[in-house]
Amino acid sequence: LEEKNFYSMRMMQSQEVPVDQGMPGLIKGLQASGKKVLALTLINSGSYGQIASMEKFRVNRLILAGYRFDKSWSGVKKQLLNQEKDVVFSKGVVLTNFSPKGDALMAFLQYAKNKPKKIILIDDRRINLKSVEAVARKNNIQFLGIEYMAAVDAKKEPINIKRARLQLDIFKKKHKWLSDGEADKYILTHSSIK
Repeated sequence: LEEKNFYSMRMMQSQEVPVDQGMPGLIKGLQASGKKVLALTLINSGSYGQIASMEKFRVNRLILAGYRFDKSWSGVKKQLLNQEKDVVFSKGVVLTNFSPKGDALMAFLQYAKNKPKKIILIDDRRINLKSVEAVARKNNIQFLGIEYMAAVDAKKEPINIKRARLQLDIFKKKHKWLSDGEADKYILTHSSIK
């Protein structure tokens, strides 16, 4: 299978949960107090492999995980923010298509005609924090960057070779991606798997 098809099918069949169960509540609380909250994701826009619209896919996945960003931007319609780089805004989410988050954020703020006094960015990559900080300074906007390491710091188990082989085998044969839990159950009930 072509790489995009593999990754898109795996994304469609995976289950996402917040790293920190309290984060969706934090977002809701900020919105309830009148703060504008926006998601900036490096993910690409448009179609990708088996996924017809990454915008719809990403927004729906965030909603399923408990995140709603559209409440902060109810009057702002979906928009291609940068045609050259395919940066898109949809329902409170900016898909940067792997372009710098600072540039994507400024393109959105210009489109939404919004100049905040302060930007607080929570991100797991320092390069993204620096990118947004640079454009904030350039535009005389206060900036606070928080490097969120929960996903990185989460205890990671070593790769389970038996599980990985089964997941790839099932994917190749049936075009279905088994979660780790599903694969482990399968292995337990079919003990002849090597």
